[in-house]
Amino acid sequence: MQIMNIQGLHPRKKMNTSVPNKTSRKYPYLLKETDITRPNQVWASDISYIRLKNCFAYLCAIIDLHTRAIVSHKLFNTMDDNLVASTIEDALLRYGKPEIFNSVI
Repeated sequence: MQIMNIQGLHPRKKMNTSVPNKTSRKYPYLLKETDITRPNQVWASDISYIRLKNCFAYLCAIIDLHTRAIVSHKLFNTMDDNLVASTIEDALLRYGKPEIFNSVI
């Protein structure tokens, strides 16, 4: 590896994006006992970041928890309200309104 001037991949130090604030209030998960039995009953959403060479891209995805299908997703170069709003609008136009929309966004 030294002769070829290459390095192995290894886990890097954790970024602070997933570390909860200890002073923040913790809310119970309200869907714990819910039976999800049909499509469009419960959607869930989250945002993730994707590291690129010189910047980050932000992915917002909405999944139907019964079918496990992605009902909408958007990739933006900024994490702002347009990312979430356009993802939700797209899902609503395609599939209508779910009974429950579960998100921490």
